[in-house]
Amino acid sequence: MLFRSPIKNCSSIARALSLLNSGLRYIAVGRDCGDLQLIREICMEGGVEFKHYSMISEEDKFELIKNSAMLVYPQQSEFIGGLSPFEAMYCGKPVIVSNFKVLKDLYGDNARYFLNWVPDLAKEISFVNNLKKEVFRQDLIRANEHSKRTASFDVMSKKILEIFRKMKK
Repeated sequence: MLFRSPIKNCSSIARALSLLNSGLRYIAVGRDCGDLQLIREICMEGGVEFKHYSMISEEDKFELIKNSAMLVYPQQSEFIGGLSPFEAMYCGKPVIVSNFKVLKDLYGDNARYFLNWVPDLAKEISFVNNLKKEVFRQDLIRANEHSKRTASFDVMSKKILEIFRKMKK
């Protein structure tokens, strides 16, 4: 999970994991903009193993995603979206995101949504963690295809070129 600002609401992941007896670890990637110490404290108090990487290569990031159980993107703002959920979909991992229209528009039926409060996030994490992967294999394949149609380099570069063409006219 990336956390570049408190708007990303990443401390809620630590709080949700602390409510569960799942054995899941919390791995965070990104620079600290004020929440890192709080997240460490919540994890320590809740018995959740925590690992933070401030900077890693794209290859290492994708390896972390591939080896993860899921990606959680708990942002508090209803006005922005993120690339991280698309990256997880591309890697065939379940994605849990906040229940905002902008995120539903981006990820459609390819993510699980939670109301932006800790017990609901804990419920979604537990649900995804306890399902047998075969149960939602087709959903993960569909999410992978969605990420390729929506957020691949080729698709995004064509979209940005079209925007530039429109601006030039």
